[in-house]
Amino acid sequence: MNDTEKKIANLKKCRDDYMGKLDDCEVVIFQWRDGTKSGIGNPEMKKKVLLFCADEAQRQIDELEGRRQESYHVAVLFGEGAVQAYEQDGVDGFNEFIDETGFPDYEIREKDFNSEELMKAYLDGLNEFAGDERAPGNWCIVDNDDLKKMNYE
Repeated sequence: MNDTEKKIANLKKCRDDYMGKLDDCEVVIFQWRDGTKSGIGNPEMKKKVLLFCADEAQRQIDELEGRRQESYHVAVLFGEGAVQAYEQDGVDGFNEFIDETGFPDYEIREKDFNSEELMKAYLDGLNEFAGDERAPGNWCIVDNDDLKKMNYE
């Protein structure tokens, strides 16, 4: 068995393991680089995390086997003032806000997902943590056509 075949076999085992534990999982625990741990006990969020992990394993398998999956793209804007300007006046409002304030505190994150379900899980996760004081306050989805017209770096 060559290295690629070993990787594929390990990824299939992981994928199947994640899928097999969807209904048995009590909590998903994250161990962070600094050594601290945190977990998710919410049944719906646990399933989404496990599905996300299984889907990522499948994506890697497909890549190693030379298959390419359909991609779902989403752009998310973070930052209270920038979000307000975009939601009220669209691209023109956002660009005006950027021009008037110089370099305000905002961020645009673009992500590609292999399935619509994963993209929705990501957005659900943003909603889940929106009330957390450690998470970015305001955010919104940016239309892909608008993204091309925005003046940002």
